[in-house]
Amino acid sequence: MSIGLINRCRAMGLHLEADGGDLVVKPRRLLTPELQEELRLHKGEVMAALKLQPPPPYTLKYASRLEMTDNDLAEADHEVATKGYVLLWSTILNDLVAFYRDDEALKHVPKAFVAYSLEELRLLFIERSTSSQTLKLIHEAKKLGGKVIE
Repeated sequence: MSIGLINRCRAMGLHLEADGGDLVVKPRRLLTPELQEELRLHKGEVMAALKLQPPPPYTLKYASRLEMTDNDLAEADHEVATKGYVLLWSTILNDLVAFYRDDEALKHVPKAFVAYSLEELRLLFIERSTSSQTLKLIHEAKKLGGKVIE
């Protein structure tokens, strides 16, 4: 039961984490009242199962290029080069984000992630230093289908 529940949550784009005695679920906006109740009822089982499973790939906590070390950047770059995309949790945006290489890779990004192309990434972080407030505004526009352009 608990593995099925965890897999169902992950398929919805939810990140589950056992933190001491707490079950942390991110992003909260994707958590339905029914699922919240199911997780509450099976919290002990879910937490025990989480401790036995490897974490999903989006447990990395990057928010912007400025917060990433050279090793973090190399790891993310490797993911994009090999898989076509990388899935991340943004601490600034408090949301799931993905960076993808091309339209084919975008097809494999889970729907719960707000996807940014490498061109958008270049415009936001390489050509200029984008403030946290501006990133939040851009992110809200991206959720509605917006694109970053010059």
